[in-house]
Formats: sequence, structure tokens, C-alpha cells
Amino acid sequence: MFDQIKKLAMEKLGEKMLENVLSPSATNEAADEGASSIVSAITSMISNGSLSQITDLFTGSDDGMEKNDLFQSVISQFSGVLENKGMDSAAAKREAESVLPGIIGSLKEKFNSSDEADKGFDLSDLAGLAEGAGGIGGLMDKAKGLFG
Repeated sequence: MFDQIKKLAMEKLGEKMLENVLSPSATNEAADEGASSIVSAITSMISNGSLSQITDLFTGSDDGMEKNDLFQSVISQFSGVLENKGMDSAAAKREAESVLPGIIGSLKEKFNSSDEADKGFDLSDLAGLAEGAGGIGGLMDKAKGLFG
């Protein structure tokens, strides 16, 4: 499931970040690292026992998105990625706050879809991943290949 989350996030980040102050190469790298940061934030929430933050973000109303710990973690991580690629701090925060709600919205659509093509996006699988495959260590091993 993590590879599907990362793929969709990279796709959407690439689309939404077309025009910014970074070079095209740095933008592509930032999209890849940003997608990895979403997966990292999700696995971190699971390992901290905060599965409810994930389900709230991907099933709840968009009204409280900015107050969700997972969302805030992703904003922070992605802002850092953009800063590392050469954006100043204020621009990086604005860019992250601008593109990430749409990315989360796209993921939310997939998790809530009944379309057969979206069956790999299943929130109940996240809980199963945390419990199975060696617990949290197994979960981290599954996600590890997506970073870098």
C-alpha cells in the first residue's frame, strides 16, 4: 500500500509544483522526497499508536485538516525538503501549505473510493500492517524501500 500512496503523492506533487523557484530537477527531487515524507509521516503515526490521526485525515471533513497532527507533520517535513532544495523558509512553508491539501484530498478520494482500481487504498490495512508482519518493525521494513 505504501508504494501506491507514494506513487499517487509523487504524481500529484509533480503536477502541483510545476511553477516554483526551484529548477525542474530540484522540483522533481522535492516531489519524490515529499512523497516519501508522506509515507514516513504515516508510518510514524502508526508506530506512535496514532492510527486515529490517519483515519481522521483520510475519512473526516476537510474543515479540521490543518489541526490534524499527521497533516502538520507532513507540512513540516515537506517544507524542510523544499528548504533543502533551495527555497527560503517562508516560500517553502507557503508552497507546502498550498500543494499538500490537494495531495491529501487525492489520497482521501482513493481511501474512500469503491472503485475496484482503488482497492489497494484501504485504511483497515494500515492497522493490519502495524499488527502483522512483525509489528512496527515489520511495518518499517515494508516502508523502508520507499525512502531514498
